[in-house]
Amino acid sequence: MANPVGRPRGTPYDPVKAMMVCEMLMHGRTLRSITSLPDMPSVNTLMRWLEQHSAFRELYARAREAQADVMFDEIQRIADDGTNDWMTQNDPDNPGYRLNGEHVQRSRLRVDTLKWRLSKMFPKKYGDPAAMQVNVQQNIEITDRRREIDALVEVLLQPGAVQRTDEGAALVRLEPEPRDSSAARSDNAGPPEGVDIDQVP
Repeated sequence: MANPVGRPRGTPYDPVKAMMVCEMLMHGRTLRSITSLPDMPSVNTLMRWLEQHSAFRELYARAREAQADVMFDEIQRIADDGTNDWMTQNDPDNPGYRLNGEHVQRSRLRVDTLKWRLSKMFPKKYGDPAAMQVNVQQNIEITDRRREIDALVEVLLQPGAVQRTDEGAALVRLEPEPRDSSAARSDNAGPPEGVDIDQVP
């Protein structure tokens, strides 16, 4: 695929343009809108700079943090802005104002979009606590299951734990769990002690 005009392949690292990118990010601009400007590096070039230059990575990370704070304030600004929430009715028989539902829904969409982006950019700071708690619980369950598997593997690795039949099939010998002797019964045993079989429904 041909390169965009003015963007030769393998653009060398430019610390001045790298700083410009970070400054625009801090003011809330998206990466796509920045790279679409004339004489600015492409997205692929920026990704390569991030991979190859640690100084740019640190500057870019701080810019993203500042951008998140700007986005957080933007949510409050949108919520507080009641401009165009109401519109004049053109019905002479029913004068007055009515809610501009389209504008309100658009504002809600903008807020939800910003909230979603923040939760993905910095989940620990802006993520949903309930969702984070679910993830923690899932990680705990996975860890417990891994411990059970590790314990089983340890038993299987003990000498004599696995034997084979003459046909080569594996026989696993595991120590049975201790059982209450008072509740232990054979398959052909009668009812538990003290229970009259005639009284069992």
